[in-house]
Amino acid sequence: MKSVFNFSNSGGGRIIFCLILQIMSFDIYSQTTVNFVGNSLFRNYNFGVSNHCFDIINRYPMDEVSTADECTSTCPSSYGGQFDASSAMNGQDNDLTVKPYSVNDLEDYQNGVSTADAVVILRHVNDIEYITDPYKMVAADCNNNKEIDSGDADEVEDLILEDIEFTRNSWEWFNALEINNNYGSFQSDPYSWTISDRWSGEMFWLNVSTSTLTSSGTQPQFFYYRSTKVGEVDDNESNQNDWVCDDYSFRSEQKEVNSIKVNGHRGIVKSILPGTTFKMYLRLNAGEAEIAHFQMPLKINYNYLKINKVFHHNELDVKYKIKINSNEFIACFLEKDFSNFKKIEIGENIVVIEFEVIQNFNDFQDVLSINSRQKLEAGDLNLKSLQPILEIGDIIEPEIPYIVGSNSIYYNGDKETEIELQIIDLSGKICETQRRVIFPGRNDLYLNQRLAIIRIIEKHNIYNIKVAS
Repeated sequence: MKSVFNFSNSGGGRIIFCLILQIMSFDIYSQTTVNFVGNSLFRNYNFGVSNHCFDIINRYPMDEVSTADECTSTCPSSYGGQFDASSAMNGQDNDLTVKPYSVNDLEDYQNGVSTADAVVILRHVNDIEYITDPYKMVAADCNNNKEIDSGDADEVEDLILEDIEFTRNSWEWFNALEINNNYGSFQSDPYSWTISDRWSGEMFWLNVSTSTLTSSGTQPQFFYYRSTKVGEVDDNESNQNDWVCDDYSFRSEQKEVNSIKVNGHRGIVKSILPGTTFKMYLRLNAGEAEIAHFQMPLKINYNYLKINKVFHHNELDVKYKIKINSNEFIACFLEKDFSNFKKIEIGENIVVIEFEVIQNFNDFQDVLSINSRQKLEAGDLNLKSLQPILEIGDIIEPEIPYIVGSNSIYYNGDKETEIELQIIDLSGKICETQRRVIFPGRNDLYLNQRLAIIRIIEKHNIYNIKVAS
């Protein structure tokens, strides 16, 4: 009969050792699932934010990574999910990383930011009213130099006018527990408590026990956050950040202007033809006031409209940008010299745009509107609305009832008419004559590109019309 010693000598010991090693390996690498819940609240309010996401990464064991990518796509903006952790509840085995982020594109930057925010920043710089809320102090530091200065107002202006994004990301986050435990320090120096500055963009904890990650008392320290929108500091008095949940508005008496008044066009009962010109006016409906800022954001379909000229008040340093690629136009003004405010009379023209129609359309609102991403606004130094209005007027239809293009004739008439067409080449020679019936609106016409003139003869009139390119 073999003893245990003899069994070991004959190789049984190696079998026992291997079995023990396999059991130990199973224990080392066995995992448990951690379910977590977090939130991302706006500043010191209970408003959530619906476009924030979080990368959750746990490294256990060191050669394996468990991830969860969760977004707060609905309001209120809680988020949650699960990841793998060590099955040893009290072992210091887990290395956790949490990275908050947003889309961080141009729309993300511009959402909620307007010239009114630049005025708030300049009020601080000029010692009129200081920004003291720590979340807003970070939001006002657009150039990320850890202070509020005129350069931050310049970055707001560049974002609105030139689509130049801030030096820093569009949102900043703070770990809620860190802020609660160090609120005095956070108030005195909030710039040092952002995750991007304090943690280089992502928070990490080493050697965390699974029991800490799963306990309802300790789990929130990893997944509860506060956020601030960079550039948005005016308490949303003029421009709503529509990613903040609930009714993020602290001043409801101001009426939003979302339409353009059209004057002088027969009720728009017929097509507006190429060659028509008109003007758009930005005026203030408030009484005499000192203007501190305005922005005039438009959506323009440049396939139908061409801007010929832009005029502005000669005492205001108005800046504007025609953005053909994005079908946009923006004009804005920001008074940076607080000793030199200009008084504007009610109804006085601030901006005038002269348009020309290059392709027919039926209604102005189909081709020209206020850009919903950047609201129309104007205000004084105290951010009181000066009631900006937009009007279309001075509509002049072409005197010649025909507009000839390379492949069409537009007829500005009420009913069909018979005409004689003489097609004239570059030398002035009539190379073709035809009679045809022209109907109101667009009529097909095929021409040699070298032709320069079409002569149209109707009952009592003769028109020599240059072919439009």
